[in-house]
Amino acid sequence: MHTTSKWLCDRYANKLKRNSYFDLKSFQQDVLEDYKRNVTILQVYRAKRLARDLNEEELKTANKGSTVKIKTQIVNGETTVIGVDGYHLKGPYLGQILTAVGVDGNNGYFSLAYAVVDIESKDSWIWFFNLLIKDLGITNGKA
Repeated sequence: MHTTSKWLCDRYANKLKRNSYFDLKSFQQDVLEDYKRNVTILQVYRAKRLARDLNEEELKTANKGSTVKIKTQIVNGETTVIGVDGYHLKGPYLGQILTAVGVDGNNGYFSLAYAVVDIESKDSWIWFFNLLIKDLGITNGKA
């Protein structure tokens, strides 16, 4: 049987969902130990990307009307994950709350930023991201 990235994603999706820090070499080694199959770094990279995309779709399905983007990058040898979302506010304070959260080394969530806006729109997201980029010191897509 030919090992594809989809095949890897199907078998390791839960592990990848629980551990976004699962590095490519460890993933490659697990496949060899579990299934006695040699896979390339490119195959495991694509499988991780497929699992991330599936996770985004699950979040969108569970939170109808929300914007879900999962961004990962390597900073000082560690993966940084930033998630953003918008929520409707109910009660005496109407509007939308835009949030950005990070994931620490122990897979714990922490708040990076939030803003309350009248409506969730392209303009409000651009405004929010511009502030987030400035506050985090991101230049040319790098923190």
